[in-house]
Amino acid sequence: MFSNNLLMAAGGAKVGPAVVTYIGTETPFTGNASVYTFSGASIGTASADRIVVVFSGSSSGTTPSSIAMTVGGINCTIIDTTASESRYAIGYAVVPTGTTADIVVTFGSDGNFCGCAVWTVTQADTTAHDSDTLSLPYSPSGNALSQTSTLDVPAGGVVIAAVEAGYSSSESWTWTNIDEDLDESIDAGARQSGGSKAYAEIQTGLVITGRRTAEANNLNQIAISFGPA
Repeated sequence: MFSNNLLMAAGGAKVGPAVVTYIGTETPFTGNASVYTFSGASIGTASADRIVVVFSGSSSGTTPSSIAMTVGGINCTIIDTTASESRYAIGYAVVPTGTTADIVVTFGSDGNFCGCAVWTVTQADTTAHDSDTLSLPYSPSGNALSQTSTLDVPAGGVVIAAVEAGYSSSESWTWTNIDEDLDESIDAGARQSGGSKAYAEIQTGLVITGRRTAEANNLNQIAISFGPA
């Protein structure tokens, strides 16, 4: 009986902890379009349980009416947010094969530019555990320099957060409760930043703060967490 109990416990054990890996960014597009294709984008080491996580979006004179993403032809689950003239999203999908893939970002109406940042998550539940979004309007002088995202992270889970804002491409970000992975210009008047972190212990109401060095408008910040498989 004792051995059977041990076998049952082992069979129900978690595979994790989850592992998050920052892969990198792709060269941004700066022309007007409704579909942007990042051909042959790096998506990391192939794995049966690999979740590819993409942060992308665009801005224009009016807010793009929708956003969708595919990675290697596989549709992504979308978590998006909109500011006055922009729409950004984190999209994720299980993509088990290949080390590169076409990442296609499709808008319901034209955008002015499009950037792309990529992470992978393995040994994780394939459905996000929690997420949070925020946006700030076209009003740089009235926007605070710091914005926060709040979400829960299971024990052995991971979190990814990213932000885009307009007004100045020379501003930069600092983060709390994630490790910064990127901070770069994607257009003459826009910049993106983001990071990730693994947590061994459960985090309830984890507050992730992104702080800029300058005022910004059309800001979109998204955070997402995954628990272990």
